Amino acid sequence: MRIAWTGGLVSFVSVGLIGSLIAIFPDLWVNIFTHDPGGRAASRQYLATAAPMYAFIGLAMSMYFSSQGAAKVVGPVLAQSARLTFIALGGWWLSTHNATAANFFALAAASMGVLGVLSASSVVLTRWGPKAGPVPQARPAMS
Repeated sequence: MRIAWTGGLVSFVSVGLIGSLIAIFPDLWVNIFTHDPGGRAASRQYLATAAPMYAFIGLAMSMYFSSQGAAKVVGPVLAQSARLTFIALGGWWLSTHNATAANFFALAAASMGVLGVLSASSVVLTRWGPKAGPVPQARPAMS
């Protein structure tokens, strides 16, 4: 589990630094895709809101891959399902209350935090030791 946490910390910091850099200097990314003033303004606003939260996406991915290596992916998969539910319910609520684009950007940013926290929590709460009982003997497939 120590390796999972080390990888999670490295992912959180490195992806967070890149996201924060893009949030501060969004034109580094936006100029690659569009020169339309409206699209650039919306992209800048989104990146300023959501890009710092990319750190939690990095954390969640690291926790998922660590769990996958240990064949214990239920927690991270449920965390992603919770994020989907959070986005669906939050998006429905915002769309019925005349929300602005900034509100939807904040919802996306918050969902990244939800995913990261739930993924990390699932790793903490998972029993990582070997399974109890004898290990079955492997037999050759063609015997």
